[in-house]
Amino acid sequence: RIDVVVTEAPLRTTVIEMVRRYTLKGENGRIALPGDMLTRLKSHVLSDSYLRPKVKEILQIAAYIRSRMESGDGGALRVGLPFDQREVLEQNREYLLASLNLEGIRINVCDSNTAGTERANKERRNDKRNNFPTCGKPTIVLDGEM
Repeated sequence: RIDVVVTEAPLRTTVIEMVRRYTLKGENGRIALPGDMLTRLKSHVLSDSYLRPKVKEILQIAAYIRSRMESGDGGALRVGLPFDQREVLEQNREYLLASLNLEGIRINVCDSNTAGTERANKERRNDKRNNFPTCGKPTIVLDGEM
């Protein structure tokens, strides 16, 4: 089976929305972030009792977004994907079957909320590689791996 998550994790969406508040018009009309964005964001997060326990994860996500923006990635502040993952997999079904030497493929589509179901959490605990899907990164689970 191929597990596909079609929505961003709620915390990642929240961080993207927070980072958007710091955007400025940069050189050549591109969107940029101020150099002290992470420091300002950290102050904001530490002042919020709900976000404070997640400060490390929030700052990691924000730093990743900043590095993507600095490298010219125009989609760094986009929530979700600009294409339908399931449709791409369906269009490439024959190629996947042949190249992976499979008899069939089942595509499971879920959002970031249902990806955290008890069954999914149990499978993640049993998967030593932490190989579970996130938005834009589907995971292939072969029958022998479950």
